[in-house]
Amino acid sequence: KVVQIMTELLSSVRKLSASGNSGSKSRQSEWKYEGITEEV
Repeated sequence: KVVQIMTELLSSVRKLSASGNSGSKSRQSEWKYEGITEEV
């Protein structure tokens, strides 16, 4: 399950960076990613 969550997060972050949206969204994804890795 952990691996699946990690891959999903990575894909979502890549989509955000690829879409070229505002940096705030990418930072939000990084915060969520860090929080989940800490929980694991």
